[in-house]
Amino acid sequence: MKTILIPVFNKRISSRLDCTENFQLIKVDNDSVKSIETVKHLAKNQLAELNFILSIKPDTIICNGITDFYTNEFSKNRISVIPWVHGQLEEVVQNFLTGKLAIKNY
Repeated sequence: MKTILIPVFNKRISSRLDCTENFQLIKVDNDSVKSIETVKHLAKNQLAELNFILSIKPDTIICNGITDFYTNEFSKNRISVIPWVHGQLEEVVQNFLTGKLAIKNY
């Protein structure tokens, strides 16, 4: 089972990872969604946001804008990132499941 974390605004990918309050936490097994949970987090700073994300222990993060700080920290923690993705959440998840999004391993 893999854990996918996606910052969202309404039903779309949030424009920036570091400015979102809501995340979709998606559990995937054998290219099939097993569960979806909305998680809300109001971070006061980048370190608090990073610690929150790391506590979830995602295998992959799908996001749009991402800073070098987060990119470097996710790399250190062996979290795969698919950056610069935008659009409707359902479409993005479907593209991920069908292999249309490229994972960038650091």
